[in-house]
Amino acid sequence: MSASHVDSSGPAPENFSHGNSAGPNDRAKKPSGSAFSALGKLAGPIFFPLALVARLPLGMLTIGSITFVVSTTGSYTAGGIAAALVGIGSAVGSPLSGAITDARGQRGVLLALAVLHVVSLALLLVFGFQEGAAFTASGTTVATPWMTWLASLLAGATCAQVGPMSRSRWVGLTNGRVTQGRELNVALGYESTADEITFALGPAIVGLVAALVTPWMPLVISGAITAILVPAFALHRTALAAPRRQKGQMAAAWTTRQALGISLATITMMGLGTIFGSTASGTLAFADHMGIPSGGGLIYAALGSISAVTALSVVAWPASFKLTSRWLAAAIVLVPATLFLQFAHSVPLVLIALACIGLPIGPILVTMFAFGNTMTPHGRLGFVMGLLASGITIGTSIGNSLAGFFADTSGYEASYQIALVAAIVILAAAAAGVVISGKYRRKEHA
Repeated sequence: MSASHVDSSGPAPENFSHGNSAGPNDRAKKPSGSAFSALGKLAGPIFFPLALVARLPLGMLTIGSITFVVSTTGSYTAGGIAAALVGIGSAVGSPLSGAITDARGQRGVLLALAVLHVVSLALLLVFGFQEGAAFTASGTTVATPWMTWLASLLAGATCAQVGPMSRSRWVGLTNGRVTQGRELNVALGYESTADEITFALGPAIVGLVAALVTPWMPLVISGAITAILVPAFALHRTALAAPRRQKGQMAAAWTTRQALGISLATITMMGLGTIFGSTASGTLAFADHMGIPSGGGLIYAALGSISAVTALSVVAWPASFKLTSRWLAAAIVLVPATLFLQFAHSVPLVLIALACIGLPIGPILVTMFAFGNTMTPHGRLGFVMGLLASGITIGTSIGNSLAGFFADTSGYEASYQIALVAAIVILAAAAAGVVISGKYRRKEHA
C-alpha cells in the first residue's frame, strides 16, 4: 500500500536523501537469512552495543538528578523539582534536536549535544553543592536552589536522544529494500527493547553507585558515557543513512491526514508514559504498604520485562495485520489489563497484573514509531521521532506526579486508577485512528 494511506501493513519508504545507506544492488536483491542478521549487515555489529550504551545517560539522568539534589539539600521537594525540570527539558529538546537533524544531519547535532550536556552536568554538580549547602543552612524560605534547577533543565534539554535518532537511521538503512517492512519492524522492536533495558538499567546503576560510592558519582559516570560514546555514535557510518533534507530544500507541509495521525500517535505515547509513571509510583507505594519498600522496583520490573519481549514479537505478526489494526487490538487488551490492576492487592497479583499490562505495551510502542514513519511529511522524520519520544517523557512526568500525590493522599489504589484512565485514552486514540484511516481511504478511492 502506498505511503499516502493512513493504514499500512508496514512502514512506507520516504523520498529522503539517505547518504551512504544501502546501494541500489542491495535494495533490488532480497537479503538471505533472518531479518536480524540482515540488520547486522546493514548497520555493522558495533552499532548495537554502541547505540545501547550511548542511550544510558537518558535513563540515568532523572533518578540521578533527584538523588544528587536530595543528598545536597536534604529536600525531596527540591529533588523532585529538579527531576521534573529534567523531564521538561528532555520533552522540549527531543523534537527540537530532531528538527535540526532533519535539516543538518545527525553528526554535528550529536557532537554539539555531547559538549553541551557535559557542561550542563558540570554546572549541576557545582551549583548543587554550592546551593545545597546554603539550602540546608538557611532553609527553603531563605535559599532556593534556582541555579541547580536551571542546570537540571539544561541537562534534560541537551541529553542526546539516541533512541529516536537510531530509529531514523533504521528508516534510512532499510528504505527501498525488498524486505523493508519486515526489517524495519524488527529494528523498531529492537529499539523499544533497548529503551526498556536502558530505562531499567539506568536507575539501577544510579542506585547502586550512589549507595556504594557517593550520590554525585552517577552524574559523573553519565557525563563520561556522554563524552565518549555519544561522539562515537555520531561518527558511526550509519549517521549518513538518517533521512535529511538536501541543502536548500524545504520540508513538506503537513496535510490534515498527517497532522491528525501524528497527533493521535503522540497522545498514545503520552498515555503510555502516564501508565509507566503511575504504575511505577503506585508500585513503590504498594511495596511500602506491604512492608517491602525496597522491593517496589523489582515488582515494577515485571511490566518492562514483558513489554521488552513483546516488542520483539511484532516481527512475527503477519504483514496483513495493518498498523491501525495493531494499535486498536493492543489498546483493547490494555484496558482490561489495567482494570485487573485495580483489584490486585497482593504481590503475586500485582506482578501478574503488571505483566499483563506489559503484553500490549511493547507492540504499541513499536507500532507508534512505525505509524509515525508512514505519517511523516517529507523532511520531518527526525522531528516526528523526537516528538513521539517526548510524548513518553511528558506522560511519565504526568503519571509520576499524579500518582505520587494520590499515593500520599489516598493510597496506592488511587495511583493505579490513573493507569486505567490513561489506557482508556489510548483506546480512544486508537479508535479515532481507525476511523480516520477509513475516512481518508474512502476519499482517496472515491
